[in-house]
Amino acid sequence: MDNKKLFGIAGVVVVVVVVLLVGFGSKGCGSANRNTTMSRGGDATTIRIEKVVTAPTNKESVTIKNTGSEDIDLSGWSLGDKNDPDARGLRGVLKAGEGKNYDKESLGFGINNKKEIIYLRKHGKTIDKWEGN
Repeated sequence: MDNKKLFGIAGVVVVVVVVLLVGFGSKGCGSANRNTTMSRGGDATTIRIEKVVTAPTNKESVTIKNTGSEDIDLSGWSLGDKNDPDARGLRGVLKAGEGKNYDKESLGFGINNKKEIIYLRKHGKTIDKWEGN
């Protein structure tokens, strides 16, 4: 094999290696970043009010659940009642399939058993609501 063919083949090999490294990044071929499954979104089809426990018990609470397949960042989400629909700002991450319970103390408001409305809101927009009798 003459030198021109040898250098030509070597050049092609170098180009292929560079393309592979740049194209697939440092994690290698076919790897995926598992931290990209969190959503800042969520809507009524993925996060909702699951359960409300009302007065006269001393265990008043609201449970929300992420029914979707992705984790939801709760930044910008809130729970509230008819007097203040955005009373309690939510924080953290609600994992896919997970529920989170907020008791009366953490909510900062009581839950009446009659004519009560509980709101789940995202950036001021009602996503879900529960209405008592």
